[in-house]
Amino acid sequence: MKGNLMVITPEDHMRWVLSRGLSRLGYSVLPAEGEEEAARQLTQHEVSLAVVDIDGPGAEGLPLLRSLQQVKPHLPLLVLTGDSSPQTALAALRMGAVDYLQKPFDLDELRITVEKALEYERVNREVEFLRLETALRQGDFHLIGSSPAMRSVREIVAQVADSKATVLVQGESGVGKEVVARALHHFSRRREKPFLLFPCASIPETMIETELFGWEKGSEEEGARVGRLELAHEGTICFQDVTHLSLQLQRRILQVLDEGAFLRVGGIKPVAIDVRVIVSSGDDLWQAVLAGRFREDLYYRLKVIPINLPPLRQRKEDILPLARHFLSRYDPRGRFQGFTADALAYLEAYHWPGNVRELANLIERAVILCQCDWISVKELALPSEIILQGKQKPEKEDERPLRLPVENRRRSDTKKQMRMEQTEDTFHGPSRVRRPERGARTSQARGGERAEPSTKLCSDKVVEPASLGEKSPVKDRSSRLEVFTINGEGFTITIRGQVYLDNLEKRVLEEVLQAFDGDQSETGRFLGLTRSSLAARLQKHHITTSMKKKGKI
Repeated sequence: MKGNLMVITPEDHMRWVLSRGLSRLGYSVLPAEGEEEAARQLTQHEVSLAVVDIDGPGAEGLPLLRSLQQVKPHLPLLVLTGDSSPQTALAALRMGAVDYLQKPFDLDELRITVEKALEYERVNREVEFLRLETALRQGDFHLIGSSPAMRSVREIVAQVADSKATVLVQGESGVGKEVVARALHHFSRRREKPFLLFPCASIPETMIETELFGWEKGSEEEGARVGRLELAHEGTICFQDVTHLSLQLQRRILQVLDEGAFLRVGGIKPVAIDVRVIVSSGDDLWQAVLAGRFREDLYYRLKVIPINLPPLRQRKEDILPLARHFLSRYDPRGRFQGFTADALAYLEAYHWPGNVRELANLIERAVILCQCDWISVKELALPSEIILQGKQKPEKEDERPLRLPVENRRRSDTKKQMRMEQTEDTFHGPSRVRRPERGARTSQARGGERAEPSTKLCSDKVVEPASLGEKSPVKDRSSRLEVFTINGEGFTITIRGQVYLDNLEKRVLEEVLQAFDGDQSETGRFLGLTRSSLAARLQKHHITTSMKKKGKI
């Protein structure tokens, strides 16, 4: 069978002829004499198209179309009319009929018109489905984050997604309340049905009721306007900033939740709907109840499943995963390799008053402005007070200093920086390092200054390391470990004097890169690093592969 068709006409002969002709074409036909029988069959069967005679003897006319739409919204209607004037047919089309067929007609005309109407409805459903899919792709529903708060939110969403219970999502502006609502819809059985947002704060107060519930007028030709609740039938509707609704509208929403039906503005017949309700609010609803701005009974009706989203500043673990997520969204072609170490440190240090929305806008701007392969602090254009606060000691004990990059903290100490540079010079030499002879020891020079013996760096070359700096008045325990050797699987490292680990890592990377002529794949394989890990370390130490290929160190 091609599908279920309903034939509605008060004429017995016309009903028999239409049923017989459509049955021969392969359709399953449900005949009905009038409104009551049609309404009963619509509740029992899934109907693809209703063929309605509105101009025959005893026909109910245009009001019958309105009654059918109230019983089953979005039901495709094919109108049969014998009126020579096109006014009746045009009025039926304005009320939502797919097409009309003027009597008399033959079986071929009926077949072609029915097939066109079904094809039109099929295309409409496909367009609506693609529109919803596009909206879901554009509207993010991925709950990104590794913090305990986000793990808890993901668990709740997975548990209640298929439930019809109302969900109350609360949190500051920009924390991702809409994302949670979309995730609840996406992971439910309603995912292929509409998902509608109803921004209560953006619609004028005089228009909210008609936008939400729709309206009807007395004239048959005017028909009815479908509201957002009807459009979300069998799907999900999310009320944003629900505290902006008046107490009267709050009472009507409570009735919809309790009864599953409502009256259009100016209507007299209830419209039944099946819709999942999600409410998001940036205000504390209980405080609004105490202030008299929100109904207490509606508050308890909405708070069946409460979800509280903490601000981004309270879940620092989620900042970097979110930043990388937005980078992949706004840079789908992969033009950028990632963020510099300074940029990541500043992202974690910022307090994010605009929460996740501010982070997304910041990454989008950086992708547009950045001309390099790595996004730095310059492209992020973070507020300058981060740098200023990072250089000052907090006045209060509970105020934590901002985490600045390691390189910046070291530059604040002149003597330490000088030692770093001098220590780094001791590592300059050819890439092949020979294990030093055993038994080599250092001696203390007169006056307390350290003197380093020569180190064999190559089979035919001896390099004298530079001095490690001035004598320190404070006796460091590390000075006792003047010469020691570290043996490991595949390597032997001899360390003479004080050495900074960052400089050691940098020197190893430079030497191995030069040995492989700047080939990052071979270098990563040799050092046991993935390509992304190697790239992060090269960026950290400001090492470029072009320098390695030219032999410059």
